[in-house]
Order: sequence, then C-alpha cells, then structure tokens
Amino acid sequence: MLGVFFFRVLDNRFDFQPRHFGLMVFFWVTGHDLVEASLVSIQGQPNKWLALSLAPVFGIQDAIMTKGGFGFLPWCTTGNMVTVADVAVKQLLGTATEQEVKKWTESVVLLIFTISGAISGGVYASWHFSIWGAGYGDFGLILVAPVLGSLFWMHDIITKPRASFSSRRVSTWVADRLLPVD
Repeated sequence: MLGVFFFRVLDNRFDFQPRHFGLMVFFWVTGHDLVEASLVSIQGQPNKWLALSLAPVFGIQDAIMTKGGFGFLPWCTTGNMVTVADVAVKQLLGTATEQEVKKWTESVVLLIFTISGAISGGVYASWHFSIWGAGYGDFGLILVAPVLGSLFWMHDIITKPRASFSSRRVSTWVADRLLPVD
C-alpha cells in the first residue's frame, strides 16, 4: 500500500511517470541487497523481515500496471493462467477474437518470464551456495536491480505516444529506435 500511495501522490502532485521511478527502484533494490549482505555477515543468516522493505517497489509497479495500458497486475495469477488455457482452446477452435489473442499473448509472455526468473534465480542461488556457503550475502538482487530500473524507464517508451517525449531526451532517442514511425 505504501508504494501505491507514494506513486499516486507523486503522480498527482508532480506528474511523475514510470520512467521517473527507474533510478529510485535501482538504488532501493541495490540498497536492500547491500543491507541484507551486511546482516548476513553479522548474523550468519538473512533477516526475513527485511523482505518487507521491497514491498513499496512492487506497490509502485502494481500502481503503474493498473494505471497504464495493461489494466491488470503483472503476476501469473489464476486469472492469467485461465486466460492462457481458455484462449488457447479458442484459438484451436478458431473462435478467439483479436482482443482475446492479445490478452493471451500478454499472459503467455508474463508466464514465460515468471518461470524463467524463478529458474534462473534458483540456479544462481544454488551456484552461489555451492561456491560460498551460507555465511555470505548472495547479491542476487543487485544483478536484477538494473534490469528492474530499466523496465520502469522503458514502460513509458513502449506505452506512450511518441509525441509525449521531448526531442532533447534520451527517451526520445530510444523510442525513435524501438518504435515504428507513425
């Protein structure tokens, strides 16, 4: 709730866009991982309550996703799983609408990336444990922080019209290379 509150206040008061949160998310997640590593070196194990400090980041992400073009949360919840199964059958039968196929594609992509993230995180954690053992922080979130921050930044480039970017900004340069000309 704190992250949603934070996003809405900044969005309403200062017209913040998702790209404005990219660096904040990078530093927040990196800081979390550094604090966790120091606690592991002192206590010998991570503090499970420290995970709560990541909740505002995901609250901001949820607020952006429900406000933006998706209109739903990006987790592979039951709704996304049902969409994948239901529309797959409709596609086989030839009765799926264009909008259903679009939502199915989004749900499949979310499912693929969720499974890929879980597998790669597990492989990294196993590898790190086999090398270092249990007494050291794994710094796994530091590896993810730049990607997560850049996803916040890229959200606007992918979901907003080209005219909404100033010609002097890096966002416009990237949008010119990624998006087709209108």
